[in-house]
Amino acid sequence: MPIQLASVAQKIRGWCEERAARDAPYGTYHFSASHEPNFYASADIAIIRWITGEDLKTELTPDQRQQWADAINSHQNPVDGRYGPEMGHHIFHANGTATNALCILEHKYRHPVKLYEIFNTPERVGPWLTQIPWRDPWGDSHLVWGGPALWINSQHATDAWKNACFDWFDWQLNEFGSWPREFPTDYTTIAPHASDTHSNRMIPLGCAVHVWPLYRHTGREVPGLEALADHVIDWQNSQGYWDQIGNYGTMDALYVLAVAIQENLPHKSVYEDALRRYLPLHMDRGKASWITLTAHNVLGWASCIGYLQRGLPDEFTHETEWGDIFDREAIYKLDTVMI
Repeated sequence: MPIQLASVAQKIRGWCEERAARDAPYGTYHFSASHEPNFYASADIAIIRWITGEDLKTELTPDQRQQWADAINSHQNPVDGRYGPEMGHHIFHANGTATNALCILEHKYRHPVKLYEIFNTPERVGPWLTQIPWRDPWGDSHLVWGGPALWINSQHATDAWKNACFDWFDWQLNEFGSWPREFPTDYTTIAPHASDTHSNRMIPLGCAVHVWPLYRHTGREVPGLEALADHVIDWQNSQGYWDQIGNYGTMDALYVLAVAIQENLPHKSVYEDALRRYLPLHMDRGKASWITLTAHNVLGWASCIGYLQRGLPDEFTHETEWGDIFDREAIYKLDTVMI
């Protein structure tokens, strides 16, 4: 029986509604049942609702969208344009999250974002990428996802800039189909988000997907796709998931496999089998109480469904295609949010 996602979307949207801050501007949300309202809650929940098929541009009133954008922009620093508090994330992660949400709402930054100035010319981008520490490629690659991956979608990204950027990444490709070339091997010291050795092995995966939008949004073939997809199969644990059910490492794995299936790679059937092993675990987890979940948790869980739907379309009814936080250029349109 194909999975009908309408009821799943209804549960997710109900969870979002329960996080709405009462007697506050529209778009002000609690990060979880026990958190006060914050920046990430407002930004993440805009993305969550968009992923599940809501068109916030048409389903909300102009005033609601304005209030929501104001709720996000109230957390922007007027001096350099950064967003926060980052809550353990890099400022580029916060910037990418805010940009995605504002694209969905069709609203602009309140202040100029000066982060782009440190890599926005052909002469700057290569040296800037080189100076990134890359000690934790999964975490450090957020600088790419919340920076150049947005800039490349801007009219300000010249062909010379794109060539300089791709020259660096093409040269730095490693044996995993990830980056950088000199990949750290002492995983015990570089995985703050991984709780065990198995998860540590997946660090190349977390790094790769943050770089992929550079290629996917410009129609370039992703280098190393087959190598990375085959590693993802090796990294699937005996229970059928990757780091945790619905977590970001698992989300990244599903994304890579969905793309590999769509590209009809030689091991396509193997990738499909891996998704089928995981699918029931994911949907069963969705039946549990979400009282302890944060907006980050729900965003990751919802994103997983989008990739499962792409990789295994026959497992789902023909209904709204769920969104995607990496491939959908609509939430990377930097020109629409810059001032």
